[in-house]
Amino acid sequence: MGIFDFFKSKKNDNQSDNIRFSVQSETATSSEDYYLILYGEPRPQRDSKTISTDPQMLNFQQQAINLYENEDYQGALDYATKAIQREPSNYYNYSLRASIKENMGDVDGALDDLKKSLYYGKDWYATYHSIATLYIRKQEPSMGLKAISIAFKLKESNKDLEQSIPSVTPGGVVLRVELYVMYANRANAEFQLKQYESAKRDVEQSLRINPDYARAYFLKGLIYIAMNEQESGIRFLNIAAEKGDPFALSMLAQIGQSENSDKYSQMIDNANFNPFKLTTEPRLQVTQGFPDLVNVFRSELQNSAHDTILRQRQDDKTIVKVYVFGLIESYYQNAGYVPKNALDQIIEQVYKAMQYTDFAYAFHSFDNFKYEIYYSFLNK
Repeated sequence: MGIFDFFKSKKNDNQSDNIRFSVQSETATSSEDYYLILYGEPRPQRDSKTISTDPQMLNFQQQAINLYENEDYQGALDYATKAIQREPSNYYNYSLRASIKENMGDVDGALDDLKKSLYYGKDWYATYHSIATLYIRKQEPSMGLKAISIAFKLKESNKDLEQSIPSVTPGGVVLRVELYVMYANRANAEFQLKQYESAKRDVEQSLRINPDYARAYFLKGLIYIAMNEQESGIRFLNIAAEKGDPFALSMLAQIGQSENSDKYSQMIDNANFNPFKLTTEPRLQVTQGFPDLVNVFRSELQNSAHDTILRQRQDDKTIVKVYVFGLIESYYQNAGYVPKNALDQIIEQVYKAMQYTDFAYAFHSFDNFKYEIYYSFLNK
């Protein structure tokens, strides 16, 4: 699969606006019911043994965790897979491998493993919440809304138990999620479904719980802009920027409301040649956290640097441009367009990755690199 396959968009995602209500109204009295609601298939009786004394499996699991903590995700993936092969019914190993895959940009793979974690294990609200955020990132908000509605119901029924567990395990498996984060993520799914009033209510609830949550202000700004309340939307985006949201300044620049008004947005808006459909439209921008792919990019760029035949045929600058071209083409093929803030994140992360490779001096500066990338995409 391509590195940006998780941006694949369901173009006809027109399920009922009452998805959240229908899920919460279900009489789901067993864990099998929740699995059936989300996936549309029953979960049969299965061996849910999760505590193992197999020393070889435990060794593989610990190796995976250690490598994950050192950001060696490929090594961590290999050992997590070995742990699963050793004990296929251990649900925790699937959650561990899902965490690793998410950090590698393989969101489809992470979703597959989280589904297996639910298949072999017991329902836990944070697992459904993780599934929801991945579907929201894929811009499949109907599935995201189903999953996060289940997460809300399970959180309420387990609120006493969750106080005794950590937020995240070594290896990045999320066990506990703050309520204000859940409300903001549900608002994100509703925003993608154009359920703006519901989204507004949820984002306001998020801010009632945590008035300093920058991502909620960012989403609130987008919601108000989508509702044609531009002035209020810009005000909330400015608050998000002040509180440190990484996408808020970029969005303000795109709509011409930043001191650093963005010449690249103007390049996109004025372009006669735009084969990858780069867009500055606020509703189409990435609203879920963008994955950190610097290590992935670094590894792939360094492989190119060691390809002597390639470097005889092309100069370093061209090799890097072609690499970025391939990333954007992958994104476009799966989503049908490329949001400007996604392109900016890719450019920034590729530039960071370059600094650890033989291509570190291919461009004079970050600004020079960014301009040349934009120019190459928007000019024949």
